[in-house]
Amino acid sequence: MDPPSPKEIATGADGAQAFQFLIDSGEVISLSEKAALLQPAYGDAVRIVRDYISQHGPATVSDLREPLGTTRRILVPLLEKLDAEGITVRQGDLRALK
Repeated sequence: MDPPSPKEIATGADGAQAFQFLIDSGEVISLSEKAALLQPAYGDAVRIVRDYISQHGPATVSDLREPLGTTRRILVPLLEKLDAEGITVRQGDLRALK
């Protein structure tokens, strides 16, 4: 859950085109310009967030960092994506299931 940034992966025109193909095909989930996850890792992350919040109630970024085994560089954009997809909702510093 700590992949290299898209800029590190998609070097050059061919690399950028290949990376975009992976996003378009659903193999890679873009979280932000600085963060992306392979689809299976994204699915695991969604499951972990749902399970954690279901068991412990609304959670902070810090609360979720350990169960996900990742850094804020990945976690913050992940949670913003989950908010945008209607999976979670931000309530101040907490995230709850929608």
